[in-house]
Amino acid sequence: MSFNKSHMRNFFYLFLIILIVSCSNSQSKTLKKRNVCKSNLREIKAMINCIEYDSLLVRYYKEKDKNPLGTILKIDSLINAYRIEKESPNFIWDCNFESEFYYLKAEILYKLGLYENSLQSLKMSKYRCCKNALAMACNFTKLSMHDSAKAYIDSIGFGYYIYDYALGNYYETIKNKSKALEIYNSIKNDKCCKHYVYYNLAISRIEELEKNNPKLLDEIYFETGNPNFEVCDSDDENRDKVFELLSQIEEVKNDPECNGKWIYEGPYENGKNYYWAKVGKGMVGVNFKTKYDFIIYKETFDIMYYDTIKNDFISLEEWRKHGIK
Repeated sequence: MSFNKSHMRNFFYLFLIILIVSCSNSQSKTLKKRNVCKSNLREIKAMINCIEYDSLLVRYYKEKDKNPLGTILKIDSLINAYRIEKESPNFIWDCNFESEFYYLKAEILYKLGLYENSLQSLKMSKYRCCKNALAMACNFTKLSMHDSAKAYIDSIGFGYYIYDYALGNYYETIKNKSKALEIYNSIKNDKCCKHYVYYNLAISRIEELEKNNPKLLDEIYFETGNPNFEVCDSDDENRDKVFELLSQIEEVKNDPECNGKWIYEGPYENGKNYYWAKVGKGMVGVNFKTKYDFIIYKETFDIMYYDTIKNDFISLEEWRKHGIK
């Protein structure tokens, strides 16, 4: 008797479910399983005592390639332990704990080809974000549900850093080579994209699609949830520092009209030694309204106010003294 891929997947997931249920049973008859649960509770309690869970998440990401099944079992056991501890009256710690680990589980299931199960894991997360929406689109694409995939990509919106590249991928999956090329070329020509990791991916797609017989993608880029993965190049640390400094400016910190910050231009774009940052309110690319413009120098991180009308850089002291707006 032979098994096709569908039968093998069903058998695999049935086996997986049996293992998960037996592992998470709080009335387990074996000391080994009780010790696993106690170990997970200790990990949860340690994290509640202000030890960041990123290190544990990174560890699981390292383990998933060698032992995907075992990592899924650990994730489910850990989430069950977290939920038990959350019932404690002294539980005061809150974060996106479950969301991050459900996303990792969904990522593993996607790599295993269990797309419907990956979707279920994403739906278990109460935290909704662009990353989750993109992952949903990836799974729907693999299930040949292209309309659903497009709807989720559209829900991400223009402001998300990898939206354009994901949209280009989508058009490849529906065999619209010209539209995909148009989007990839727009990425290539946008200097603001150069510091993102997907910039070189877009360049590679252009090179492939310009061949006589190109091989079109059959999937959309699945963004990893690994905390160690950098979405930007070495410029990323500088940008984090810029945002941190902007948040510390008194006029920005205490103004409800300054809840949005973005780097309009950086050294990659302007070829100069500073970042031009805008502070204001709204969504970038949609309805953002700039209130202040600042210049932050790359080497020293000194901050200047940018008078865009006079095209002049002014010290913060001078700006405050004269009340320039």
